[in-house]
Amino acid sequence: MRLLKYLFPLWAAILVYSLLSFLYGPAGFSAYEGLEAERDKQLANLEALKNISRELEGDRDALLYDGDSIAVHARELGYGTDDERFVRIVGLSKAVRRQYWAGDAVGAQAPPSMDEKTIRMVSLIVGGVILGFILFVQVLRMLV
Repeated sequence: MRLLKYLFPLWAAILVYSLLSFLYGPAGFSAYEGLEAERDKQLANLEALKNISRELEGDRDALLYDGDSIAVHARELGYGTDDERFVRIVGLSKAVRRQYWAGDAVGAQAPPSMDEKTIRMVSLIVGGVILGFILFVQVLRMLV
């Protein structure tokens, strides 16, 4: 029984290491939640990119098959037919041109987790503190 009490700090260190790894380690719950948040952010960005793609496809189809759309777009760029004349008014801002937006590039971030070395150090410190406490109590019993 006397020797078993010296194994308790070892098992306590293993328990602390296991719990910290399970909760905060690189493959723990906090990292998993971080990865889920990144996935949601990437899916939202993908949906926004799909919407932009649909709008651009609609504009492309209009320019391919509709002559009036081509004429409107050409006028926005400053072109016209031979019989048209353009009047430019000085002091007014330029005509509003279509702005095509390509979307945002969303980079993935590493999930938040505690470093493996930190987890080892904390568990060894906990085991050492418990062992120190056991030795301190044993020395006090010998003195009393």
